[in-house]
Amino acid sequence: MKKNKKYVDSGQLHFHRVYCWMDYTFLDFITGGTELEFTVAIDFTKSNLPSGNMASLHHVDDESASQYEIAIQAIAEICQYYNNSQLFYAYGFGARLPGDNRVNFHFPLNLTTNSPECIGMDGLLNAYRDALNRIELAGPTEFGPTLRHAARHAASLPPDGSRYSVLLIITDGVINDMNRAKEEIVKASSLPLSIIIVGVGYDSFGEMKVLDSDRQMLQVNGKYAKRDIVQFVQLREFLPPHRILTDDDLIEAKYRLAKEVLQEVPAQLTSYMKSKGIFPKQICPVSCDDDRKLSVIERGYP
Repeated sequence: MKKNKKYVDSGQLHFHRVYCWMDYTFLDFITGGTELEFTVAIDFTKSNLPSGNMASLHHVDDESASQYEIAIQAIAEICQYYNNSQLFYAYGFGARLPGDNRVNFHFPLNLTTNSPECIGMDGLLNAYRDALNRIELAGPTEFGPTLRHAARHAASLPPDGSRYSVLLIITDGVINDMNRAKEEIVKASSLPLSIIIVGVGYDSFGEMKVLDSDRQMLQVNGKYAKRDIVQFVQLREFLPPHRILTDDDLIEAKYRLAKEVLQEVPAQLTSYMKSKGIFPKQICPVSCDDDRKLSVIERGYP
């Protein structure tokens, strides 16, 4: 197009520095060496009822798994493959420990003060079952101490994106420190952390859904979260109503629960990496077996 001789430039735009960002995927980071660290926190408040009670959400027998065990198995079975050591940091809250009459809101699940680690899903389940026989259910339900500890751990991770933390909280009802929970989540939203909350039992969980801020960023006291880092699901949505679970029911429930619970983790991880300007390290070749394991969270099925 020919310009008029009287045309005068309206101005010129000069770029001093240009950044290009490629939208890397969850698998780009995982195959590049990023490992996920998993922390599990289990609700031992008395609203669950004592484990010896058939109606208890913690009731365990030889023929059926408790709702807590179903949630643990569904998620831990997949997550253990995302860390070479297959370690879980495991805690409980809302109980009285042996020899102590105080209610403890954050304690190692294996009741060993200096070592909260459990190896693999089996180690996690064994620690859970052993704790049930040694602690006293109490209350109230408070998330604050657990969230604060998870945030401190996430803040201590290397700044190069080589590690990313995921916290799984399994609980049966309304929490008593909602405002503090919001504050801790908002503060943690800039850290390499995702929070998964699984609701067991038959509570409405109305307030809990507020923490899963899919439609708008969580805010408290005028401060907004930097990212959406919380995913909340109810276990009962994946269980057949009003009948004893068959083996096929259990397999199907765990499959569907894991798919729903873990579907937001990839986007949360990549959004964190992008916010910090972190790129995947050199992508390593992946074997067929490793590719099957790595695809679980990315594609949403086992």
